[in-house]
Formats: sequence, structure tokens, C-alpha cells
Amino acid sequence: MAENFEQTLYKERQISWLVIVLLVPIIISIFVINYTKIGNESISSLSLIILVVFLLAIMLVFSTLTITLTSEKIKAQFRFGIFKQQMKIEEISMESIEIFSPPAIYGIGLRLTPKGTLYNTKFGEAIRIKSIKGKTFFVGTDHAEKIKKEVLKLSQSSF
Repeated sequence: MAENFEQTLYKERQISWLVIVLLVPIIISIFVINYTKIGNESISSLSLIILVVFLLAIMLVFSTLTITLTSEKIKAQFRFGIFKQQMKIEEISMESIEIFSPPAIYGIGLRLTPKGTLYNTKFGEAIRIKSIKGKTFFVGTDHAEKIKKEVLKLSQSSF
């Protein structure tokens, strides 16, 4: 019985301190404002719990992004794998690999952009890869050149 073994060639885990630094004070402020009765009305306990759980879920999911390149595929996923994108190496159009800095207006997190769905945890460089079928893999990383080099090396070794 043959096993399909994928060798991990590159793995990067990014933490979005911006998401954490923005959401923690907001969550704390919600509690402080509600329980110190600042303002005329406070929100119901159920609404407060729902809002805080929602914000915590956003923080937990979107604060960590992992990019993995194996001998078979490239994958980017936010924590827990709820949101992920992947592409098989054999499907990559090698000429399409592009490294650039997306404009800040694209934002951070899971973003729908004119160039495809961007997964990123901070502003800066990104790598964009198209498949021969037109699918796009688009992820922010400080190591775009290294990823491109490894993907190109894989494509050459598969022939």
C-alpha cells in the first residue's frame, strides 16, 4: 500500500498584532461602558455576550495566518482552517507568479480585491499565483521571494 507523503518545504506562521491590539481594547471598553452605566442605557446581557463572543471569534480566527508549501501544494489558512485557500503545484501557471505590495486600502484579514481574495495579517509584500485554470492564490508574506523560488524549484523538478 503506497502512502501519499507530502514533504513540507516551507512553513510560515504570522501573527496579526494589529487585530489583537485593536480588538482587545474594544472588548474591554464594551464591558467598562456597559457595567459602569456610562450613557443612558446599557445593552442586555445576552446582546453583550453575543457581541463579545463575535469579536473574540474574529480575533481568534484572523489573528494567525499559516502559509505552507509542500511538495504537492501551497496553502494559506487562518487559525482553525475555517478560511483557507490552496493550489496544487501542478496547476500553477509559473509565469503568473507575481510579488508586489498591495495598497493599504486592501486592508488586512480576508479581503476581496480586484486581484483576487487576499489573505494577510499585516500591510506589506504579497505573492499572487494563478493556476492554469484561472484560480488565484493571493497571500501577504515577508518571504514572497523565498516562496516564489521554492515553487519554481518544485516546478522544474516535476518535469
